[in-house]
Amino acid sequence: METTADGTVYTIIYEEIDGPYYEERHIKEGIGVIFVERLMFGEQENYKTSYSLFEGSTGIVVDINFLDISQDDWYMKYVLKLLSLDLIDGYPDKTFRPQSEITVAEFIALTLDSLGYRYETEGVEWYAPYISKATDLNIISQNVFDDYSRPITR
Repeated sequence: METTADGTVYTIIYEEIDGPYYEERHIKEGIGVIFVERLMFGEQENYKTSYSLFEGSTGIVVDINFLDISQDDWYMKYVLKLLSLDLIDGYPDKTFRPQSEITVAEFIALTLDSLGYRYETEGVEWYAPYISKATDLNIISQNVFDDYSRPITR
């Protein structure tokens, strides 16, 4: 805990006893989370992400470099934000593939992940629990899509 003229900031650190995961959060009284740093797990290597608010370096810092995107790309701040929230990840070959299409199922899964619903799924219909939950939450109507593996459109 640190008390300043601007208010009190609490620091919470979570470290796994038998693993590499850690997360640090700074929470300012009356505002909420103002800083987060966490270890993310990639397919081939782990990397750190962080987000800070009210700092000279406000924004997101990700210690990972994708081979096919640049820090100067217009969409990078959005990509970094989603990476820091553990909602998206790159591919094992260290690419992000920003020009690739996203399927209806992937978009629904991403939407539900952002709402806190996460499912460990595999197989042909890996997206089935996401579709079921999206229907339960009235995000989509039942049978509204005839093919969940088709690319989405605007």
